[in-house]
Amino acid sequence: MLVKQFKCQICGHRFEVEVIDREDPREKDEPGYPVVCEMCASPRLEPVWVRRKAG
Repeated sequence: MLVKQFKCQICGHRFEVEVIDREDPREKDEPGYPVVCEMCASPRLEPVWVRRKAG
């Protein structure tokens, strides 16, 4: 898992969320869920950066 920071293109809210690391062979085929903004539920997000690998 990775911890990524996103910025909403609609309301400007920034937040961090754990996402699946598709480059990790153990997580490659796991089902994922779309990330949406915590404030306005918009799917229009801009990835800002990967903060760290989740332990």
